[in-house]
Amino acid sequence: MKKILLAGALVGMAGAFGTIETVDVIQAQKKSEAGETLKDVRRKHQESYLEDLQSYVKKNKEAADLGNAVIELIETAGAVEDYKAAEKAAEDFLKKNEEDPKAKTVRVTYANVMLDSGDAKKAKEAVYAAVDSVDDINAQIEMLQSLSQLFAIKLDIDSAKEAYDKILELPVIAGNESYKSHFASMKDALDEVGGDFDHFTWDDMDGNSVDTKKDYKGKVVLIDFWATWCGPCLKEMPHVVSAYEEYHDKGFEILGISLDNANQDEKMRETMAEYSMPWRQIYEGKGWKGDLVKQFGVNSIPHTILVNGDGKIVATNLRGDALARALKILLAE
Repeated sequence: MKKILLAGALVGMAGAFGTIETVDVIQAQKKSEAGETLKDVRRKHQESYLEDLQSYVKKNKEAADLGNAVIELIETAGAVEDYKAAEKAAEDFLKKNEEDPKAKTVRVTYANVMLDSGDAKKAKEAVYAAVDSVDDINAQIEMLQSLSQLFAIKLDIDSAKEAYDKILELPVIAGNESYKSHFASMKDALDEVGGDFDHFTWDDMDGNSVDTKKDYKGKVVLIDFWATWCGPCLKEMPHVVSAYEEYHDKGFEILGISLDNANQDEKMRETMAEYSMPWRQIYEGKGWKGDLVKQFGVNSIPHTILVNGDGKIVATNLRGDALARALKILLAE
């Protein structure tokens, strides 16, 4: 029996440009004398590369590596947010090469790009087509969970649940009571999405009052329940920090709520410094008996709640790249 991923959506796709693994990365976002950042340079490279790929595909319809070229074209188009180019490349290839060994990968690649686009209608079409064409159960689940999250962010809960119905219909899931129960519970958890966040007022670690309704009005906020002793929390933290650095200036905030026990102030501050966590923290010092833990029914960590600018819950427990994908969509609206 195949091993099924029971975690949240493990979505995200590396751009065609790749990463630069040198000490120069430290300088990546600093302005150069020409006023450019590394991000600007990367985008210029990707846009130029996209044109080269489009030209190659157009001139080499019978090439043995056409499928690979199309996949790379779709990825690159997604990286520069040229979703029309991605759509055209996928449609043109699949129209004439449905039986090509690379056709399934083209469908999956295109589906992931459309999930990034935030266009729920086109993402649904692409994901359903990809799910029906591939045999990889984990890929099917990841795409459908990502689609569900996209609809949830847009507060279309019925469509978000429909994506989980599709998961529950997959033969491997339908034939296993444990898997069915797991994904059914995830579908039921969507009932919380779309509701009003239960605002509160509390003092942060520095003794300053935090009023979630007033202080974060109009902001997209991640409420992050964590602890210094929680390995999974710390493993997830680089993703959270990365999302904060990319989207904070666009209206994203984080409020940490620690489940550390009493007399752990120094340990908390050391961990916050080590992981570069500049956002405000609430520390009751009561562990699992904390009042906020009880208020929100937290029974495992990391536990996160993503709240939009209108104070509505739009997602819970996003993992990995899923948080950045959600923020990209929310902060573009």
